[in-house]
Amino acid sequence: MICFAQMTENQSDPDGLVGLLAVLGLGCFAPWKFFCWLRKSSNIPDHWDDQVSADIAKDTATSL
Repeated sequence: MICFAQMTENQSDPDGLVGLLAVLGLGCFAPWKFFCWLRKSSNIPDHWDDQVSADIAKDTATSL
């Protein structure tokens, strides 16, 4: 809201308007790109192979 008020105040100064629009653009682009990066990241792979998983599933396995 404050940014839009500053835009109308600085309309006579083109450098201030360009700078404000650049800051607003980066302020919108950076979080969007970050969330896209988070969505594309893969889940943590399973560090145990099938043999370890089978040993843990046995009734004779020691509980941690």
